[in-house]
Amino acid sequence: MDCPVSHSAGTFALRVRGDSMTAAHGRSYPEGCFIFVDPERRSPQNGDRVVACLNGTDETTFKVYKDEDGRKWLQPLNPSHEPIRDNFYILGTVLGKWEDG
Repeated sequence: MDCPVSHSAGTFALRVRGDSMTAAHGRSYPEGCFIFVDPERRSPQNGDRVVACLNGTDETTFKVYKDEDGRKWLQPLNPSHEPIRDNFYILGTVLGKWEDG
């Protein structure tokens, strides 16, 4: 699968599982779509979509990176899911999505 935007050689695609990044309005990432992740982009800006790993676990997640007043957290687009305020580290920034079909 070719990534349609400029990216590093290590860029990879992941298939979205779950509905935490499905939004009622605006940009949405429904279950089953593919996201392109650039692992060389590990210093996201507030509002970037990221793939992160929760410290002390093997759990990875795809969320919106939030950084306000020195507080950092991961925000889902779906309001039925809670923000993640546990410690995490960034695996890469999402460049975009591709939906099969």
